[in-house]
Amino acid sequence: MALKEGTIVKSLKGHDTGRIYVVISAAGEDFVLLCDGKYRKLDNPKQKRIKHLEVIGEIRLSASVTDASVRKICKL
Repeated sequence: MALKEGTIVKSLKGHDTGRIYVVISAAGEDFVLLCDGKYRKLDNPKQKRIKHLEVIGEIRLSASVTDASVRKICKL
C-alpha cells in the first residue's frame, strides 16, 4: 500500500499515537515523511512506517503549502 502526497493519516503506534499528520512524500517502500505544522514542520518532517498509519482522507497539496495551512488541515 503506497500513500501519496496529500493523504491525511492518523498515527496508530508510538509516542504520537492518535496524532493527525499530512503525508509530504514517500521515503522508500515502507516509509513516508509526515508533518503536522506544529510539532513536525515542513522543514523537519517525521519518518514513519506505513503500517503504523490509518488513512483518514486526502487533500491536494499545492506548491505553496505552509505550516499554517497544514495545521488547519490537521485540526479537522
